[in-house]
Amino acid sequence: MKKNILFFIFIVFSSLVFSQEKNIEDKNSNSSANKSEQVTAIKIAQHLANYAYENSDALSMLSAAKILVKNIPFEMNPDSVKQVKISANKKSKKIANTLKPLTLINDAKKMTDDKNLLEIASNIEKKIKAFEGRGTAEGAKASYKIVAGNSHIDYWITFLGGTVAEIAVVGDGDTDLDLFIYDENENLIIKSVSYGDNCYVSWRPRWTGSFKVKIENRGKKENKFLIATN
Repeated sequence: MKKNILFFIFIVFSSLVFSQEKNIEDKNSNSSANKSEQVTAIKIAQHLANYAYENSDALSMLSAAKILVKNIPFEMNPDSVKQVKISANKKSKKIANTLKPLTLINDAKKMTDDKNLLEIASNIEKKIKAFEGRGTAEGAKASYKIVAGNSHIDYWITFLGGTVAEIAVVGDGDTDLDLFIYDENENLIIKSVSYGDNCYVSWRPRWTGSFKVKIENRGKKENKFLIATN
């Protein structure tokens, strides 16, 4: 009985996070383009994993790993990246590496001795290993970078014309990050500006080309962030 109740809480918790994230995006997005479930899932997993590390919460960590079972992103290889020099004497806050979900599971095991949670961890681990062994089509891509305080990083990424393009950014919580998208002629296409470091944009390029993705750090501290795109 206890095992069933715990698993029910686990599922409800994941569903609530999905719902909350969707409401936030629907409210803040300034584009009518359709959002992919994969990019949204990666964002949710990142938030859950960050919370898990900050609070030593094994359940949140396993929730993140479960979301990633079918949504493990590929390593992003942009056309080019331009970033400022970062001071060597500064350290960024730890941010969970969702590109390595098996690491999340191993860390979750270290956070608990609950037999039910350990069993859930083992089951998720088996599913992730099974999916990693299959040949899958290219899907969402992601990577981690550090942007210094009062600075910005520019990515150049190629998107296909006529199809939805998505970019999500999840920072470490230390500063305010803003996201700007420009075309090859430096025309601003879309932006995501807020008081936090959780950004999202989606648009439909009229042509296939390389777009500049500018991530600006408004704070004095450096910020380690996840960037994900479809």
